[in-house]
Amino acid sequence: MRNLVLREPEVDVPDDVTSSLSYAWQRIRVPVIVPLLYVALYICVAMSIMLFVERVYMTLVIIYVKVMGKKRYTKYKLEAIKEDLEHNRSYPMVLIQIPMYNEREVYKLSIGAVCGLTWPSDRLIVQVLDDSTNEVLRALVELECRKWTEQGVNVQYETRNNRNGYKAGALREGLEKQYVKDCEFVVIFDADFQPEEDFLWRTIPFLLGNPELGLVQARWKFGTAGVWRIQAINDAGGWKDRTTVEDMDLAVRASLKGWKFLFVGDLGDSCLGADNGNVYAALCYLQHALWGKSLIHISTAASGGFLHYRIRVCWNICLQLGSYTPKQSLQAYNDRQGKQWTDE
Repeated sequence: MRNLVLREPEVDVPDDVTSSLSYAWQRIRVPVIVPLLYVALYICVAMSIMLFVERVYMTLVIIYVKVMGKKRYTKYKLEAIKEDLEHNRSYPMVLIQIPMYNEREVYKLSIGAVCGLTWPSDRLIVQVLDDSTNEVLRALVELECRKWTEQGVNVQYETRNNRNGYKAGALREGLEKQYVKDCEFVVIFDADFQPEEDFLWRTIPFLLGNPELGLVQARWKFGTAGVWRIQAINDAGGWKDRTTVEDMDLAVRASLKGWKFLFVGDLGDSCLGADNGNVYAALCYLQHALWGKSLIHISTAASGGFLHYRIRVCWNICLQLGSYTPKQSLQAYNDRQGKQWTDE
């Protein structure tokens, strides 16, 4: 009886393929699979703790800003820089790019809004990058550009025989034009943007007195619009078409090069269609879905050697994006308009 208890059980090794696979699974399940599951569990717990800490930290920061009324960009003394700029009359050359693709409904409003910005006309170039495939629409856009040119605005109408690189390709080729060589800063407005008249006066001065800044971002209805230092774009490798969110990709690469960004929350930039709650909700949902889908692509497409930075950048972007549904987007719109929630 003692020999039967202490004797090791006999294990039959199966002969057929199915039985062999089952036998192999039974042998590796406990020593291999279970430890991997424990590692995954610990990672999930750690990320949950990080998320909780980040939420608490952001809540404290928001409360501090609300109570103290302090904002980061106030330390740059914008008014003093503007006074010095007006006194010396040393206005930098600014390029404004408007990439568009078959924008029949908004091209007049967007071009008109940009051409109405307050800035010395001899220090401003408006570059309309038209990738439209509709020849009739192209003619209309070109006619609109000529109208503003006759009014003294330096408007350059650019088209391409192909759509290589799509929006990123158009922006990249636009910066390669000979007349852009003297420009120090570039502003990118999508075709559905309507910037405020003093947009340049409230953004460019930040860059003039702070050479470490590569980008000044402004707030608009469901995203950001900003002014880039062209040197920062070139230093980061220029516009790339490897993702569908070329602006996020460029920002990540520029930050890796040491460039700093500044967000000016008090400066608004409206988006055509954002006055309609349902349109606003759809745009929000589409944009956030696009960002979320391309986030992993950006983190893997960027050149190697900065795994720790990838994790930090991806983590922060994920926190900012969150889970944004159409209902949440429409609710945010209604909250700003003082309306009650509606599904209609």
